[in-house]
Amino acid sequence: MTEADNVEAAFENFEEACRCIVDGSHGIYVPQTFVKKESPTDWHCDEGGLAECWDTVSEGPDNEDYWECWDMILVDAWFEENRDRWTLFQDQDLFMIRDDFDWTTWL
Repeated sequence: MTEADNVEAAFENFEEACRCIVDGSHGIYVPQTFVKKESPTDWHCDEGGLAECWDTVSEGPDNEDYWECWDMILVDAWFEENRDRWTLFQDQDLFMIRDDFDWTTWL
């Protein structure tokens, strides 16, 4: 396998394991955009404190607890698809990252 093949395989793996779900151009509204388009049940945020946080974030950044609640969602939310577990990661854009993906190799 050539170096070019290795790079191509790495990008394919990246695209399979890392999905941009909200573009960072939404700015401070990235969290609100996420909770408005996603289901709290799908992201295991439909009970207890996470359900309250989901509602708080849906109100928008004028809510004084917006950022604290968003941090809780980023840390605790997870999604399951075809036996794969996905979590959230934000660096301007919001991504869902498959748990078995070693994204540190891309830093």
